[in-house]
Amino acid sequence: MNDEFAARISDLYDKKLLDWLTNGKIATNPQTGEEENRDLTAAEMKVILDRIKHSGVTVTPTATNSIGQIVSRLRTTGGLKFGGLPSANGLSTDEQAMAS
Repeated sequence: MNDEFAARISDLYDKKLLDWLTNGKIATNPQTGEEENRDLTAAEMKVILDRIKHSGVTVTPTATNSIGQIVSRLRTTGGLKFGGLPSANGLSTDEQAMAS
């Protein structure tokens, strides 16, 4: 697999994970038979967190890449803290904790 193809697959995967975080996952309501968005399960959140963990070796989260958008979304929706990663104000979560 060439590097360009691998990067494209990785980016598509990250965008799908970001879509899950933003919109939830589509599920069929057993009572109505209608499709609707539902919140992520703990296992699905773990998939996203594992992706961030594994991507941290080769991908630096930024405001313009998908992995950075995932980190940002997790911070705002889940109240999660990521040590050492820059936030919107430029301070790492460690620096923010020390400042409060």
